[in-house]
Amino acid sequence: MRVGIFVLAVSAGLALAAPASARTLDASAKEVAADCRALVTATPPQTFGVGLCLGAFTTLFALSGVVDQNHVPILPFCRPPNVQYLDMVQVFLRHVAAHPETAQNFYAVEAVNALVDAYPCRPK
Repeated sequence: MRVGIFVLAVSAGLALAAPASARTLDASAKEVAADCRALVTATPPQTFGVGLCLGAFTTLFALSGVVDQNHVPILPFCRPPNVQYLDMVQVFLRHVAAHPETAQNFYAVEAVNALVDAYPCRPK
């Protein structure tokens, strides 16, 4: 339940951070992955979609270092210290390619799912 509420809050935050557009509010993982592939090229184009990918993953990167009062990460994954936001983009791209059955889901949910799979937290 906590993860679902968190994903909803992050999704709303990511949507509000970008200019209002229907594409932002309901963009699928497949749609955003196309823009993220452009982001990881040598010279990424300066488009809204590339900016959406950049903003989403820099936000997830920043929030992945935040813990609550009990020192529990607020995101349901534990990013290793040497991982950069572009590494997280690559994880998302691999996830979307490996899971075409969920590619039409909301991109923020699939991004978190990809990162949970790639960077699980160790039980204490």
